[in-house]
Amino acid sequence: MEGLLNDSKTNEDITDFVNNNFGYFQCKNLDLSFVSYLYLNGSVVFSVGYDYSLPRNQSRIPTPVEITNITQSMIQKIINNLTNSTIGYGNYNGRLLLITAAPILRTDLSGPPLGVGFHIQFQDVNVLQTYADIALVCLHFNIFSGPGSQIDFTNRYENLVQSIKHTVPSNDQQWQTDGATPVKLIDQDFTEGRICRRVGLSSKISEARMQTFAAIEDWYGVPSIILSVDVSRSVLKLGMTSLGIALGVLLGTVFVLAVIVQLIVHLVVVSPILKLKKDVEVVTKTGDFSQHVGNEDTGDEIGAMSQCVNLMLESLDSSQLQTKQVLERTAVQEQRMTAIMNAIPDFVVTIHNDGTINHANDAFFKEFKLSKEEVFDVMNIITILKGVDLSDIKSSSVNSTSLEAMITTPLKTVPVTLLCSHYSCFVSDELVQANVIIARKCSQECSEDGVPMEVYRELFDRAMSSSRKRQTMKSFCQKTRDSRSLDFLEDLSEYRNMNFEERMVKMNQIIDKYLLKTAPRRLKVPVDVELDSILNGSGQLELFDVIQEKVTNSIVSGSTFKNLVKSSAFAD
Repeated sequence: MEGLLNDSKTNEDITDFVNNNFGYFQCKNLDLSFVSYLYLNGSVVFSVGYDYSLPRNQSRIPTPVEITNITQSMIQKIINNLTNSTIGYGNYNGRLLLITAAPILRTDLSGPPLGVGFHIQFQDVNVLQTYADIALVCLHFNIFSGPGSQIDFTNRYENLVQSIKHTVPSNDQQWQTDGATPVKLIDQDFTEGRICRRVGLSSKISEARMQTFAAIEDWYGVPSIILSVDVSRSVLKLGMTSLGIALGVLLGTVFVLAVIVQLIVHLVVVSPILKLKKDVEVVTKTGDFSQHVGNEDTGDEIGAMSQCVNLMLESLDSSQLQTKQVLERTAVQEQRMTAIMNAIPDFVVTIHNDGTINHANDAFFKEFKLSKEEVFDVMNIITILKGVDLSDIKSSSVNSTSLEAMITTPLKTVPVTLLCSHYSCFVSDELVQANVIIARKCSQECSEDGVPMEVYRELFDRAMSSSRKRQTMKSFCQKTRDSRSLDFLEDLSEYRNMNFEERMVKMNQIIDKYLLKTAPRRLKVPVDVELDSILNGSGQLELFDVIQEKVTNSIVSGSTFKNLVKSSAFAD
């Protein structure tokens, strides 16, 4: 063929070549109705087609107009759109054609395509019957005979050709092959014929049907064919049922596999972990670190983890035993020290560096009628210890000297001699420092001149009952020290001899003169604790008793009164 073209042979010679190579039997064996070749150089080779439904001497038929009307530019356009082959449909006097086009290449497949080769086949009853047999459906092709029929069909069946997915029910239809026309021209008297797949031995089945319509383009891309597919609803139901069964089986299989995997994971992984967790919870609740948890013999990661946990429990058990022994020895020492401290009649008080009391013996609580809740980590030693401050206590601890002071609580005031000592230790790597104070009540001691304190108290009481000696004490105090304490006691004596109305006025005068922080003659003894209750008083006789006791003890224990007693002015 290539040689004929290169030698510029005539179309008749090329036609003879094709006819000799594609005769009647060759085309029939290949199931072809027409064979045509169109070349880009202008050579056009047509083979005369055959209609095998006619006798052989009458079987030659002209080439379809779809091929004879193709120009050279259209051939080039077809080649440009071709990859390997393309398929289209055509109308041959109301008969449906299947047109297949492929590029013509050289023998060695080199160079660009030389042209286009067409193989054309009539879609007769046998071919459509084969399609129906394979697809198990009814098929029918409706060909437009002209523009008028196309418009007419579109107007009448527009709702059927809009979507290939659109279906319409067709009930009680005769599903048969006898007398069916697979291809019809669409005209004014359009009726539909079908070629169907026969089911069983019966040629007629009356049942609910489904129809789907689709518009098909011809060889030139123009919608010229309407394809209708008719299928039994039972086929669809069978497909949907099969799909549902397949999905059900798939879901069931997945569920069974999921259950099996879950059981395996639970037995192999989750169960040992839960057992280890339960054993650890038991150890946590009981506090018994001598127990073993988990299973160390599994040989996997969980067994290794159980082994590590058991090693940790053994270490904790050993530490717990050592701690218990230390606590027992400490408890024995503490009980021994507590017994010794409580046997001492002196006050033994332990304070932090800031002065907060954190320990005291029984003698302290019995003397001042206080509870541990009122004292420990609540009361500061400075608030009840008058005459000294923290610096004096720390200095006394270092120098091992004693201090004279008074312990004044809301209930009682006691003059004491203080013996202080300091200690320090580490608790959790933190340095803890504290001071121990032993306070010996002065009433248990004699003064430096060997006279008991009770003697000075009795002398003071007598002097206060004598106007002459009281005036002598005032004069002596004014020369050596302030006499505000004696003035306070005299005003308090007048207060007790007044009636209720007079006491109310005198009470306010005493408060303004001696007790308030802004008072012109504020007492030197601490009165802040008692001041709140006095301010809420209403002229009671015993309202100032506590402060009176403090002032009296302060005077009696002071050096001024002792010097007065020794002087000649105090002699009877």
